[in-house]
Amino acid sequence: MIEFDLSRTLTHPPDRVLHALADAPRHPEWMPGVRGIRTADDGASWTEERVRFGRVMTEDYRVEEQTGDRLVLAVEGDEDAARRGSWRFDYRAEETPEGTRLSLRGSGEGLGTVGRVAGRFLVEPFRRAVAEDLEALEEWLGR
Repeated sequence: MIEFDLSRTLTHPPDRVLHALADAPRHPEWMPGVRGIRTADDGASWTEERVRFGRVMTEDYRVEEQTGDRLVLAVEGDEDAARRGSWRFDYRAEETPEGTRLSLRGSGEGLGTVGRVAGRFLVEPFRRAVAEDLEALEEWLGR
């Protein structure tokens, strides 16, 4: 299993931050590299096509849990995706005087032998990519 943690402070209320993260149809407006979203009828799952790490990846997302201070996303990457396997992104939002302290625990498994060995080296690029997403979200929410 590969795991990473990331925390950022965003200057917006927790409900607005978590809603934006779960609002897949609006991801192309702010998330770098998103080329398309296909949402399911249930509103809690979607397929995202995105350019990341110089490649086009298709990933299936499903909301596992969404409360006032937590959003958990399960992600299945396709065989060509850099995030092949099963990933779980557990976001926790805490209201602060500055806005929201957003903490993320990311974990991946089922990556195959090469993914498990190379995974140690992929943690930092994933962490940086998610940090870039959160910076883009902060800018978009401020418009």
